[in-house]
Amino acid sequence: HGPHDVFSGTYFVDAPMWGGAMLTLAFLSVSTINWTRKDPPAVFSLKLASFFVGIYGAVKTGERGIWIAIPILVILWAHYRFPLKYRAAIGAIAIIVAVAGYWIIPTIPQRIVVTQIQIEQTLSGDFNSSMGLRLQIWNAAVKALREHPIAGVGPEGAPNELQELGLGQIHNEILANTV
Repeated sequence: HGPHDVFSGTYFVDAPMWGGAMLTLAFLSVSTINWTRKDPPAVFSLKLASFFVGIYGAVKTGERGIWIAIPILVILWAHYRFPLKYRAAIGAIAIIVAVAGYWIIPTIPQRIVVTQIQIEQTLSGDFNSSMGLRLQIWNAAVKALREHPIAGVGPEGAPNELQELGLGQIHNEILANTV
């Protein structure tokens, strides 16, 4: 069983897309809370519950890129939404929630251990891990962009560029669309 087991019955969406959708749900929900003029309690509760469901769904994907986006989005949201005097409290709450999530959601410590192992493998020159393969894929994508800087290689060309290296998909939507 891996981090993507939560998706075993959902063939129509992959974990990164699902995590992105859940993160979008979370931050759209919390961003619509009316903090100055009170929302009705039922609406406030629904928006806050949607935020937590979205964060939980994003975390459960096990996608490290999604996890990295969560604190960045919290910082941006708090920076643009609240005066300085409230930001420290929001930061403290976020740290408490993150630590609680680490203890409550088994996926988090498991993925952290796997990430540590993969970093060690990659630093020792073993690129046969998820992280190492992504680095190889991104390197191949950058190579393809250097060789075809104006128009890229097109939808058919990207798989060909990667197949030469025995690799699959790019795992980075921006880089994939650029190539």
